This record gives sequence, C-alpha cells and structure tokens, in this order.
Amino acid sequence: MSNKADLDQLKRLSNEANEQMKRQMNLLDGTFNEMMVKLPNDEAKKVERLKVLTQKAILLAKQGKADEAQKIIKEFQNQWA
Repeated sequence: MSNKADLDQLKRLSNEANEQMKRQMNLLDGTFNEMMVKLPNDEAKKVERLKVLTQKAILLAKQGKADEAQKIIKEFQNQWA
C-alpha cells in the first residue's frame, strides 16, 4: 500500500471507531436516563451524578488526560463505597 492508501485506511478506521464510540455513549446515556426515571428521587440523584462524572471522565480520557479521568472515577468510588 502507498502512504496515501495507508492514511486513507487509518482515517476510515478512525471514523468508524468514532462512530462506534458515539453509539455506545448514546446507549450509556439512555441507560442512565431510564434508571433515573425508575428509581426513587434520592437514588436517581446519585445516578445523575454518576452520569455526569462518567461523561466528564470519558471526555478527559479522550483528551489524553487519563490520570485526571481515573481520579474522578476513584473519587466517586470512595464516596459510594
């Protein structure tokens, strides 16, 4: 393969991975939303907080800030353990 063909294939694979990530994030978001509707208010607030922290951790990880993402996850674990 030529360099252009290799780059085109990498771009296509990257776009496919990005679309898959979007679908999975939408599924996760929908799951959180369904849980919040079905749970008592106090539990729904915990799930909403988890949803926000999860979104924030994923965004940080996408930005290459894995340590910050892990810190958010661990803080949540410590609060609810």
